[in-house]
Amino acid sequence: MREMGFAVDRHSWQMKIVLDSPPPAPEWPKTIELRPFDRRRHKRALWAADEGAFQDHYGYIPTSFDSWWDEIDDLGQYQPEHWYIAWDGDEIAGLCLCDLGREDDPDLGWVNELSVRRPLAQAGPRAGALLHALGELYGKGIKKVGLNADSQNLTGAIRLYERAGMSPVRQFDLYVRELRPARDLRITELSV
Repeated sequence: MREMGFAVDRHSWQMKIVLDSPPPAPEWPKTIELRPFDRRRHKRALWAADEGAFQDHYGYIPTSFDSWWDEIDDLGQYQPEHWYIAWDGDEIAGLCLCDLGREDDPDLGWVNELSVRRPLAQAGPRAGALLHALGELYGKGIKKVGLNADSQNLTGAIRLYERAGMSPVRQFDLYVRELRPARDLRITELSV
């Protein structure tokens, strides 16, 4: 790759945890409440919350509601019985959208999306949503859970995953090569 002019730009990790016992129960801020997903009433709110939370992710490009929902349906990720949504009044504070089984490991629980609304990032909904999801999956007999993570995430996500007991099991390197000057997609600081 280097001989062809490519250079490593960043890494992403596949992280996993093996649950030998239930994880600790999450501690939620007093205003936060878990509610089940209602497809008719909540899917646009879910999309808006996810879009807002990932606006600082590397290479973020806004996604329309229809594209976002189609991707969830196409990938078989629509398993709302494994979606854990934390609400702060009428707004989604944080979410953890999981599914069960992968082609290479049918006994693996997978975290597809874990996000939190920016003003609440340090208040606990992301950690709470992850710990709640791990506990729910454990209760359903799922002892292995994985997710993909940007190793240079600016929000402290890697530290959160490590505190929950997850560790990297695979690394993916992103190589780049400039063919012509273009808009830089790298995000190096959180927007205000």
